[in-house]
Amino acid sequence: MNRVSLAFILVAFSAVPAWPGVEFNIGSMNIGDALTPEFAYQHCPAKDKGKPDIRCRKSLEIDSDEVFVSYQFDDFKLVGVELSFSPNLYDNLVAIYTQKFGTPTSQKEKKVATALNAEYTNQIAEWETTSGTFVLMKYGISISSGYAVLKSPEHQAYLEKKQSQKKKNLIDEL
Repeated sequence: MNRVSLAFILVAFSAVPAWPGVEFNIGSMNIGDALTPEFAYQHCPAKDKGKPDIRCRKSLEIDSDEVFVSYQFDDFKLVGVELSFSPNLYDNLVAIYTQKFGTPTSQKEKKVATALNAEYTNQIAEWETTSGTFVLMKYGISISSGYAVLKSPEHQAYLEKKQSQKKKNLIDEL
C-alpha cells in the first residue's frame, strides 16, 4: 500500500478561512470538481448512476487495517470526503498528513466517557488548508473507529440543504 495514496482521503464541513500555502486536494480532485464517468465507474454504486446527489465508497489498506473512504457529490460536484479507520492507524495517519500539510495547526486531547462511563482520551490533530480545517480524530462516534473530515463551506452547505429537506419531508408527512 502506497502511503501517499492516503493523502487522497479528506472531507469538507464548516466555513473557515483558507490557510495560505497549504493546498487541499484529493488526488487530482478538489472540492467543487465535477464527478467524472471514470470516477463514478470505479467508486460509485451502479444503481445510483446519473443521480446528482451520490455517495461513493472505496477502501484502502494500511498496515493490514482497512481505511474506508466515503465521497459525497451534490449536483455532480465533490463536496466532501470522509474516512473511518481503526484507531491503531491514528499515528500513521498523523505522520502521513504531516508530510502532506506540515506540522498540525492544533493537536489536543479530549476526555470522553462511553455510555457505560468508561473514560478514554481522544486525540485530535487539525491542519488548516485552502479548503478549510482538516480534522483527524483517533476515535469517531465510538472507541472502535477513528474518523477524519475536511471542514469546508461546500460540505456545510450540503449538510444544511439535506437537513432542510428532512424537515420539509417531516412536515409533509405529519
